Amino acid sequence: MSTLAEFFQKLKFLLLLAPLMLRSQTALTVEECLREAFKSNNLLRMADINIQIAQEKAAQSENQRMPSLNAKGAFLRFGKISSFSIPMGPAGAMQEFKFGALNRINGDISMMMPLMTWGRINTQIKMANLNIEISRLDRRQRAIEVSDQVLRAAYSVLISREVIAANKIQCDRAHKNLESTEKRFSSGHAAKLEKLRAEVQATNAVTMLDDAVNSYEKSTIWLAKVVGREGEQLSIQGELIFRSATVDIDSLIDRALAQRLDLQILRLQQILLERQSEITEKTLRPSLTGLASYSVQNGFSPLAPEEFVDNWNIGVQLSFPLFDGGITSHRVQETLHQISSFQLQEREIKETISVQIRQSALSLQQAEQKYWLQQKNGDLAREALESAEQQYAQGLISSLDLITAEQALAESELMVLRALYTHTIAKLDLCRAVGDYTLYDLIPTGVESSY
Repeated sequence: MSTLAEFFQKLKFLLLLAPLMLRSQTALTVEECLREAFKSNNLLRMADINIQIAQEKAAQSENQRMPSLNAKGAFLRFGKISSFSIPMGPAGAMQEFKFGALNRINGDISMMMPLMTWGRINTQIKMANLNIEISRLDRRQRAIEVSDQVLRAAYSVLISREVIAANKIQCDRAHKNLESTEKRFSSGHAAKLEKLRAEVQATNAVTMLDDAVNSYEKSTIWLAKVVGREGEQLSIQGELIFRSATVDIDSLIDRALAQRLDLQILRLQQILLERQSEITEKTLRPSLTGLASYSVQNGFSPLAPEEFVDNWNIGVQLSFPLFDGGITSHRVQETLHQISSFQLQEREIKETISVQIRQSALSLQQAEQKYWLQQKNGDLAREALESAEQQYAQGLISSLDLITAEQALAESELMVLRALYTHTIAKLDLCRAVGDYTLYDLIPTGVESSY
């Protein structure tokens, strides 16, 4: 089998494989990928459970205001009971007195209710509600992280597909050049060296296409993983389009400081510590509890031990802690130190956000400049190839010059795609620094409501 025939066979297989592979996959839009990920991601499910846990704890705190009721009953069988008899009345009839009943039965219902706690219960309720808010913010934070993963995976699939298309075009060029060179070689108008160069170019083109197909397959595997449909063959509808981005650094920094969820969570945690400090201080203050009970029992009257007698009582209990060895004071100081630590952490995060946004904005501007530069280089390389093809057909240049022009154009086309992908990733990095993926139309409108 000739070299040309071998190339034809491998090229045909690869050129047919890529479209077939794309057709056999389930095509999703970026919006559908995000919604699938939101539905199936285990971290988001855990966050939903954490919200439910926080809500249950808040309900427990609310219910501390309610009275607690306890009921209990007992039955005792005595083998013997003490008794005595004394004469009673004018006739001196003997009257027996029993100390209890053989079958002792009693029941009791008691109630306790906090009357005054110096606001401890109210503060605990506020803390529980803060924990609910923190859990919800944490859920949104995880949703943003999932969005980042999905968007990067989706755009990786799109760019990999474009790379396949660019390499297929280069394979077509290499095939045409090899076919023309072999004809010229057979007619004696081309040296064997030119034929070998064309064969090397064709082999390299097929290898690059093969690498592009493998890279695409890896991208789809990762996409299926982050979407929650691992094992399925997925692809992305649409194409990666360059959109110029405007950057107002100061505005983005202000926006990030106002809406970054990690900052919001940190601020709520500081408030939570302040509430905890209030509760700790109030543990040394008195508390007042209301008490009430109602009981029924037999064996109470020595004259009629089998009869049931009821009774009730009501009162208040005052509890006043006098001395705890200074433990409460140290706990308060510990909480205050934690608050100071959180304040320093907040300041550090704000400074980091500013640096991240400035760096990401600079990277985005550089990526945009590089994209336009590569576009211009691509136009020049395309024009150079057209000129080289004409001169080669006229016999004015060698096949080496033609191959060099083809390789320059192929490399330029790939560089344009790399610049486009770099520009998109730079947008994602800036969105992550700001904490908002609705910037620059990277995420479809309406999907952010799933946060």
